[in-house]
Amino acid sequence: MTAHEYGELLKCAIPLLEGLLPEPHNTRLLKLLFTMAYWHGFGGLHMHTDATTEILDNLTTLLGQRLRHFKDTTCAVYATRELKREAEQRHRREDKAKLTQLSSSKTTAAPGDNRRLKTLNLDTFKLHALGDYVASIPRKAKKLDPMFAPKTQYHIGENESSPVDVPLFLSRNHGDPAVKDFLPKLHAHLLPRIVNLLKQERILHPDIVHPVQWVSDTAADVEGRVSIHHDRIYHHKQVWFNYTMYDVHRGRDIINCGTPHRNIMLLSSTTTDSDSDSKSRFLYARVLGAYHANVLYMGPGMLDYKPRRIDFLWVRWYEVQRGGTTSWRDSELPMVSFPALASDSAFGFIDPSDVLRACHVIPAFARGTAHEDGVGVSLRARDGDDYNTYYVGCFSDRDSLMRYHWGMGVGHIHAHGLAEVESLTPVGALVAEVEVEADVDTAITGISGSETNSESTNELAGSKTCQVQAGSGPSCEDPTLNTEVDNDDDLEAEDEEDDDKSGEEMPEIDDELDDSQYPGL
Repeated sequence: MTAHEYGELLKCAIPLLEGLLPEPHNTRLLKLLFTMAYWHGFGGLHMHTDATTEILDNLTTLLGQRLRHFKDTTCAVYATRELKREAEQRHRREDKAKLTQLSSSKTTAAPGDNRRLKTLNLDTFKLHALGDYVASIPRKAKKLDPMFAPKTQYHIGENESSPVDVPLFLSRNHGDPAVKDFLPKLHAHLLPRIVNLLKQERILHPDIVHPVQWVSDTAADVEGRVSIHHDRIYHHKQVWFNYTMYDVHRGRDIINCGTPHRNIMLLSSTTTDSDSDSKSRFLYARVLGAYHANVLYMGPGMLDYKPRRIDFLWVRWYEVQRGGTTSWRDSELPMVSFPALASDSAFGFIDPSDVLRACHVIPAFARGTAHEDGVGVSLRARDGDDYNTYYVGCFSDRDSLMRYHWGMGVGHIHAHGLAEVESLTPVGALVAEVEVEADVDTAITGISGSETNSESTNELAGSKTCQVQAGSGPSCEDPTLNTEVDNDDDLEAEDEEDDDKSGEEMPEIDDELDDSQYPGL
């Protein structure tokens, strides 16, 4: 396996390994995985500011604390040994070394019951060098190239080769919870959008006497004011979303309505209230279909009988169960779930231009499925495979990670001026947790903490106690003040003797995973 494949496993490890160990080891493992994924996401950013480097510095401290705490408590309880395959490989290497040049006998592997104990080894240079990672990042920023970003926020096909007759569609899906109030909701969504289109056209036609009036989206106002041409909407399989990434590059997400990769995220409000709860900053939805319709406005101030094309998405909404800054402080992934199918807010329509980008939603496997028999209620919602809850994969890529650090992404213009640099879990809180559990863990394991290498002067930046403070970084509105990551510079080893430390005492580590031991991966 390559390095990036291990990174992909780390992104999905929390839902897969949740519930594997009993408490309190399960909580320790999940928090350690969260911290490692958090560090991995920030360590790979292509553009850093002073604020992000402070977060990474604090994360390095927290990672070192949790690694040592995990080794002294959880690892001490479990006697972990080599895999049978690893033991056989080791015996073959040992036998091969003993063979003389005249030997011609075939080498046989030793029995698998002689497997050596394997413990978590923190005395490696890779972990030792993490403390120097932050110091190697800052450098003077180069002048940014001018960005010629396309004006198109999304792209949906222009053809009309897949028409959907709305009355026939409603008749065939009668009784399906997903199509309840389908047409009234669609009319209510289309009315303000067609009015806005006509108002923009009216600027080009000042000779029009009757202005287009703004109407509410109540049933009385919608009725008779908007009409779908030929009662047809046109289905499209794919939608392309264009967005500006945190490092001012242009990104694109593609969703296919016929695959599981059809989850999107939106801003919950267009207001820029810095005091608002960050839990409600984002909305999440699963796209059931992408359509366009030729719409006619029949209300006061109508310009003509010419239909206007309007694109829209039919979505199934998620409810946010956990998210925002509390999840970062508690080292937990944001969590969402589907509301009841009978709820009025379970389904709806949105403008594709309101979509920020696609998002990574992972089932919480340990919390079970919504339907034990795998048979759902709604054919259109395809809810037979639903899980009770889902995790939002905020570590899926660098841009997704920076979306949840409000105002710190240089390219995230919607959040400029509202940077909130939240301090991570204080190191003192973890130290207190270690002290509380120290007596119990020592009694269970009978192992002291003497294995910790106290001579290491740079062990995962354990001596660093810096805290991130809001407003410490440069303004996001001036890209020339930002610093960038120099991923090409290699970390220099200060002491290469750490590579050979306790080399004879510790068994050789085989990084290859055994699929039989991890069936969920």
